[in-house]
Amino acid sequence: MMKGWDHTVSRALFFWAKSTGWSRFFAILLARWWIFLLGVAVVAVALSGVKKIELLVLALIFGWGLNLLFGKLRTRKRPYTTHGYNALIPTWLLGGSFPSDHAMMSAVFGSLLILAGGVWIWVGIVLVVGVMVGRVMVGVHYPSDVLIGACIGFLSVYVASFLIFLF
Repeated sequence: MMKGWDHTVSRALFFWAKSTGWSRFFAILLARWWIFLLGVAVVAVALSGVKKIELLVLALIFGWGLNLLFGKLRTRKRPYTTHGYNALIPTWLLGGSFPSDHAMMSAVFGSLLILAGGVWIWVGIVLVVGVMVGRVMVGVHYPSDVLIGACIGFLSVYVASFLIFLF
């Protein structure tokens, strides 16, 4: 059931993104460049306090560790290889599809923005969802890849916050 849904949504978003010049531009913007906007926003927020920088670094370390572990436990080919089409972005550096490193990093960055409060909450949500949807649209991830990657990122921030609170 999940596999069918995952493949159906992935293919629908990919072929929509590929259909026009505008949708292709939008998908590539979200998948490749949106995370840089997220990073800039996080740096601006993190510079306001040392604890936030510690939280960012610790959460990214946990996130990458968990992503590596999950990636070793469950290998999965990327949609463009499974379905036989060319992704909309260069793929020469990409490994397995599950879980998404971009979604994990965007969730870590977005969590810091959300914790900052105010207008940063909405900035964080929009940027995280944009990265997640973009990675599916360009054909390099299935929806479940980005959902699990984002959950790992959010969990990493929670664990890092707890550890910083303890020490």
